[in-house]
Amino acid sequence: MLRIIGALIIVTILGCNDNDPAVINDQNEIAGVYFGGFVIDGGGSTNIYALISDDNNIRLMFFGLAGQATGQLNAIEDSYGGSLAVYQNHYENVFHAKSTDIQIDANGTDVGINGTWNNSSASGWMFFDKLSDEGQIVIPIQLSSNWELKMANSSGGIFTLAISVDSQGLITGSDTTGCTYFGSVVDLNKMGRVIPFNLNLTTCGVKDGDYDGLMAVISVGMSDKLVMLASNGAYTFSVELNR
Repeated sequence: MLRIIGALIIVTILGCNDNDPAVINDQNEIAGVYFGGFVIDGGGSTNIYALISDDNNIRLMFFGLAGQATGQLNAIEDSYGGSLAVYQNHYENVFHAKSTDIQIDANGTDVGINGTWNNSSASGWMFFDKLSDEGQIVIPIQLSSNWELKMANSSGGIFTLAISVDSQGLITGSDTTGCTYFGSVVDLNKMGRVIPFNLNLTTCGVKDGDYDGLMAVISVGMSDKLVMLASNGAYTFSVELNR
């Protein structure tokens, strides 16, 4: 797995030809859910979910709940640029601490986002393929449910997190370490494929505080998953829950 720690990664634009997908710089068109990854020249890669909101807030989740990158995309002429904070220093269970910053500069098209990356010791390329926009508008009944994550913890036991979202967008939950979660959807009347939310964590020790993030309901086979990505500046919270 590619670990982006202690390095500055610059993403450059891939060239286009007449057969390439149309380049887009409209924030309402680029918003959505993506699947892809970073690939290292010579071998190695890491898979990523990317969530982009209508205001071009972007969050990347490294597969295996191995961290998160968060930032803002800015349209610059015919490309997107911005700075992302990368959190890959594992702290506990689904929480990570900040490891580095990356700068990105990439093209968005009607089928995805593409570019290349490099630093002083390595280079490669990145791609994010946009998942189908079918059913792009998430109605409250699709989000409203009890969601759960179970995973092994560092002591050999099982970490369990239970999150409930009601029809009014209220978020409540708890986990086996004693943390409590309380928050809400930012605007229930403006829910798209990617949904901004706020979350307050208490009885979590140093992880206590106000988190803001993005979430999306993703269909995998015959089941749905709720991906929630949030940060408070010091830590990120990255989960993939089952209904």
